[in-house]
Amino acid sequence: MSFFITGQLMKRFFLSIIILIPYLWSMQIHAITARYSGEKRLIVELKTPKSEYQVGEQITFSVSSNLTFYLYLFSFHSNHRMGYQILPNELQPFTQYQGHRTYTIPQKNVVFSSQHPGIEKIYMLASTEELEIPKTMYKPSGIYYAARSDALQRMIQSLYNHPQNGQVVYKEVLLTIHDPNHETAQQIISKKTHHKLNDIAVFVSSNQRYYEINDNIKITFGADHAGVVTLLLMNHKGDQSILKMQRVSGYQFYQVNAIAISPPGDYFIVALYGLNDQSTIQPQEIQALVLSKGIRLIEQTPIPHAIYPISIFQSKR
Repeated sequence: MSFFITGQLMKRFFLSIIILIPYLWSMQIHAITARYSGEKRLIVELKTPKSEYQVGEQITFSVSSNLTFYLYLFSFHSNHRMGYQILPNELQPFTQYQGHRTYTIPQKNVVFSSQHPGIEKIYMLASTEELEIPKTMYKPSGIYYAARSDALQRMIQSLYNHPQNGQVVYKEVLLTIHDPNHETAQQIISKKTHHKLNDIAVFVSSNQRYYEINDNIKITFGADHAGVVTLLLMNHKGDQSILKMQRVSGYQFYQVNAIAISPPGDYFIVALYGLNDQSTIQPQEIQALVLSKGIRLIEQTPIPHAIYPISIFQSKR
């Protein structure tokens, strides 16, 4: 009799365990999900005291974050085929920073400056874990590391879109570098009332290359002659929409604010120059300017334009 009662108890015990296993497993999954969703999102602020500098003038940044992070800075000049990793560098190889503090970049024994007039783009990657950047792609350039601009930008995109570990934040800072002697010459030229269309330089850029849906977008544009610049947005299919038409002075930049919306994908911000508000370029001509690859024949004076690619993505978090 005692054996029979013990067997019944054991049977009930094992049945209870079998019933509890799925419940305990679901609790474990819920706990793991809760821990992941409760992870703090890395937020990094990168600022400069001003957006315009003279050739050779020291450039500094202030950086702060809510979490401890590693910082990587890359520099690209509008007229150069090479890009540079300026942080970490030979004199400042370790770039881990504590959260809830503001730091000045670079450190005192390093000087950032630009030796050429034009547009200097600073790309920032900040990560909660140290990034593995292949040194084989670089060539030494003083205390910095140089690589082909296109290859370096692809690497930055890959590190951001496919984080190795932890969280990665991407930002862009746009700097205008002036050369007083160069600008005096440009001002003299711009006083001429007659000029050829192919002598006109048009510029467009944004504060980042990659945007999550609902991110703020700041677009900077202009031209070196007075007239009208039309901003358009185009996808790879050639679909396009006009964002803004702005009369420009020929000697200053203009900015507009936007927000990234669905659908996600790759887009082009296009700036077209004209002498007046009447745009004579046809949609198919814009598509040919933006989507052409390799070479194409020019049957007439090309429309002065500038193109800046961006990507909009849906967060997987």
